[in-house]
Amino acid sequence: VEKNVLVVTTVEPLTNGGGRGQFGSAIMSFRIALLLLLQASCTLGHVALTYPRAAYPQYDFLDNVRTGGPCGLAMGQPTSRDTLVANTEVTVTFHLAYAHRGGFAFDLLSCNGTTQLVDLTNGVVPNVSSTTTEWTLTLPSNTCDCCYFRLRREAREWTGPAAWGGRYIFWSCAPVQILLAATDSCDGTNCSGHGTCQGGACTCSGMWYGKYCQYEDACRNDSDCNGHGQCIDLQSTSPPAHQCFCEAGWHGPLCSKKSTLTNAMFNEDDYPGYIKAKDNLEYFYQFDSDNNELEVAIKYSGGEEWVGFGFRPSGTDGSCRATSPGFYPPSASQVTPEGEGEGEGEGETNAEGEGETNAEGEGETTAEGEGETNAEGEGETNAEGEGENNAEGEAGTGSLHAMDCTDMVISKVKGNLHRILDHYTRGRSTPQEDEWYGGQQNIVAAVGQRVDGVTYIRFRKPARSSETHSIFVPCT
Repeated sequence: VEKNVLVVTTVEPLTNGGGRGQFGSAIMSFRIALLLLLQASCTLGHVALTYPRAAYPQYDFLDNVRTGGPCGLAMGQPTSRDTLVANTEVTVTFHLAYAHRGGFAFDLLSCNGTTQLVDLTNGVVPNVSSTTTEWTLTLPSNTCDCCYFRLRREAREWTGPAAWGGRYIFWSCAPVQILLAATDSCDGTNCSGHGTCQGGACTCSGMWYGKYCQYEDACRNDSDCNGHGQCIDLQSTSPPAHQCFCEAGWHGPLCSKKSTLTNAMFNEDDYPGYIKAKDNLEYFYQFDSDNNELEVAIKYSGGEEWVGFGFRPSGTDGSCRATSPGFYPPSASQVTPEGEGEGEGEGETNAEGEGETNAEGEGETTAEGEGETNAEGEGETNAEGEGENNAEGEAGTGSLHAMDCTDMVISKVKGNLHRILDHYTRGRSTPQEDEWYGGQQNIVAAVGQRVDGVTYIRFRKPARSSETHSIFVPCT
C-alpha cells in the first residue's frame, strides 16, 4: 500500500462579483477537505478483524491513544456473534491497510471485557511480516456463551501514550460464542447465519461468501448491477471483493438510480468555484440556488485511483466524535496500561532478524507527510501527530484531523464506468457509505469517465439535509 496524501482547504466564497473562486448570489461558508489516495484500494483505516467479525461499529482505527481499552468500544452482551468450536483450529483474518512494524497478539476476554480468559498466542507474536492479514491458531478447551476475541496489533513506527511506555497499539474485538462440539458438519459455524450447511460445506445466500459465509460482498455478478453497470473484482484482500461500477446515465451502489449528468467532460468556465489541490488535481464547483444543490467537477491526470471530496461545517470541533456510534474515549478504559501491555515491546526485529529492540528512530516525526518513509524504510510519523499522544483527544475541542466528522463523496472510475457514493467517517477509520450509519445516499446525479489518461468526475448533491453529517450551506 502506497502512502496517502491529504490536502485540507477552507473556502469561504462570498457575494459580490463573479468569476472563478466566487459565487454571484450564493453565500457559502463551509470547510472542504480534499482527499486523494494514490495507488491503493479504497481504504484509509488500519486494523480490524474480519473473521471473527469485529463488533459493531467495525471501525479500523481504534488505538490506545484515542480510545479506551480493552477494545476501543463499549463491551457487553452482543446482538449477534460468530460461533467457534473448542479445541479446533481457526484461521483468523483481519484488515490491515498500512504495513505497520511490530507484532500482534490474540486473546479471549470475558463478555464485559474485565478479564482475560485465555492468552491465545502467549504474548506478542514477533517477527511477523508487516503485511500479514491472517493467522491460524488453536482454540482452548474452554467454552463461553459470550466472550470477545481480541486482536492487538503494534505500530512500532509510531509513539503511543507515556502511560503505555510509548507503545502504540491498535485493538479490534469480535463477539463470539465457543461451543464444546460442532452442531453441524460445517465446523459448528452455522455458516455465520448467512447460508446453509450441505455435505460439510456452506452454501451462502445473498451477497455473502467465504468458507463460512463470513464475508459480505457488494455484488456477485453483473445482474446485481441492474443492467446498468458491471460487477468488478477489486482484487482486495478484505471484503467487499466486488462492487458495481455504473454506466453513464446511472449511479448508486447498484446502478439503480437515473442521473441527469450523463457526460463527465465539462467546460471549466461553467464553474465559478475553483480549488487546485495538486498540479494534477483540480476541483471545480458551483451552487444551484434554484434546486439548492452543489455541483462538483473533478479533473485528475494521475493513474486510475479514487478521489474523495469531503465537507465539514466550518464551526465543527472535536466534540463531534462523541455523537458517532461506538464512542469510547480513553477515560472509559477498563484496563490499566501497566498490566495490559506487558511485554508488547519485545517483538521488534533488527536487520538480522534477531528480535532486538531498535532504539533509533522510534516514533520520530517528520513534516513531509502522513506515513512518510525515510531512506531506511522505517515509516516515521508526520507532524500532525498521527501516531502521537497529542492533545487532540477523542472528545476534545482542539484541532481536527482532515477525516474527523467528514461527509465525503468518494469517486472511483474504471474506463467509462464509475462508482460515486456518499460516505462519512467520524475519525480516521475507513469511510463508510452513509447507509452504514443509518443515513442514505443523497447524491442526486453522478458520472465519471477516464479519457486519454485524465479522469473526469461530476456529481450533484443537496446543500441541505436532515442528516447530521451532511453539508449545510446557508444561502440567499
